[in-house]
Amino acid sequence: MELVSTYEHINQLACIIMSKLLWSLKSRIYPFMRRVPGIAGILRRENAGVRALLNQVPLKAMERVLDLGTGRGNTLTLLAKRSAFRFAADYSLQMLKRTKPRFPASYLVNAGATALPFKAGAFDLIACVGLSELIPEFQALVGAIAEVLALGGCCVMTIALPKRINRMRALLGYRMYPVTSEKAERTFRECGFVIIDRKYCTLQVQYLVQKVQY
Repeated sequence: MELVSTYEHINQLACIIMSKLLWSLKSRIYPFMRRVPGIAGILRRENAGVRALLNQVPLKAMERVLDLGTGRGNTLTLLAKRSAFRFAADYSLQMLKRTKPRFPASYLVNAGATALPFKAGAFDLIACVGLSELIPEFQALVGAIAEVLALGGCCVMTIALPKRINRMRALLGYRMYPVTSEKAERTFRECGFVIIDRKYCTLQVQYLVQKVQY
């Protein structure tokens, strides 16, 4: 039993190290990948959808903003003119180091998406764009967001549906955890959210949800 336990710990440690190395590499190539014509077109449409959802949130409800899974700051760019008090969190320290010079007025935090180092109700708005499909436990992610979002606060979250085009992203080194819209919407309700609006894009469904109960 001890040998099996030791092997499991070593395997978990190896997975963590490989994951960090992979995201360190991606932090360098992300900007180039997103300029590839096909990918750039998809990103423009996704940004337009996120922007349309954000436009439905009153500015007074954006005083305290968190960009969860900020990466190289794509969504943070959309939030930059909407709030003066911005936090951005990411699992990859290398991503944050490369993103920080572009956003000197934002507070960047190295943290996992399901173990956020913020007090309950700390934020009025949370953006979680392009992240949920990288997290094994969708309910844990939504629950963590609900914990640090103020009552009445809003979240813009995207999900990747379990369809072929998303599964092909595994070829780029992603370990994918897509969810159905039915599961996503059920999880939102279970975690105290109501759905305000949704948008459909090539790779994702984009939701604007509001926290209405603890």
